[in-house]
Amino acid sequence: MSRTIELIDTTVGWITQKKPVSAKILSVIAKYAVVTPDTSSERLIYRDDDSSLDPRRTYETMKKLLEEMGEGKKHELEFCAGNKYGMATANTLAALKAGVCRVHTSVGGIVPGGGAAMEEVLMCAKYFLHALRITNTENLANDCGVILAAAGVDVPPNKAIIGRDVFAHESGVHVDGVIKNPMLYEVIAPCDVGLSRRLVVGKHSGRKTVRMKLSDWEIDVTDDISEKLTELAKRLAACQLYALSDKQLMDLYYDYMVEGGGRLCLN
Repeated sequence: MSRTIELIDTTVGWITQKKPVSAKILSVIAKYAVVTPDTSSERLIYRDDDSSLDPRRTYETMKKLLEEMGEGKKHELEFCAGNKYGMATANTLAALKAGVCRVHTSVGGIVPGGGAAMEEVLMCAKYFLHALRITNTENLANDCGVILAAAGVDVPPNKAIIGRDVFAHESGVHVDGVIKNPMLYEVIAPCDVGLSRRLVVGKHSGRKTVRMKLSDWEIDVTDDISEKLTELAKRLAACQLYALSDKQLMDLYYDYMVEGGGRLCLN
């Protein structure tokens, strides 16, 4: 940690984490935050640039700082997480849980060196820290996509919270579970971020997935037909090394019903 606290401008003081911080140093920092004569400085930002914190240490450090600063604190404590080891979101949530009211985030976590993803922190705070003031997130995925597109960044399909495949289910066990109880695999409701659940037919799919997909198209099939279609679909997915598109599944169904599966039956 930097042993001095530098005022970058008249509004913010920065603390940069470089190594484990002792309780004595935290006390010095807290004392500075309360009694500094520079009355124009309003915030103290704690930066974990080297990503040396973990959630437990983040919570303990922020809690200690807030306690040392006390009720008469003049500065507002702010936390900025590094993401060298993929811990930025977890550490940011730990800081919020400790009582920090300001944290650094960016859409998709796209800042130099990486940071906490705004959409992840926002939804985790809403669902797990019970931040009741967080509302109207129904367009979150689309809004984040627009911002990232403006920055020339494509949203990865598996990007947490906002990726199009986050709520896609292929495995037969997953599909069966999410249909019976969505909370098993969807702790955040898809509609709450503007996305929807998708059932994907691939090499790990079971009969229930295929029947549910066909049912969405108002096609009802017998157990024998669904079993055969599932077998064909899994073989096709294994052959092409990715899941079937909706068009492929529909073609497979009509091919089997009309031609007995001859055209798409793989050896």
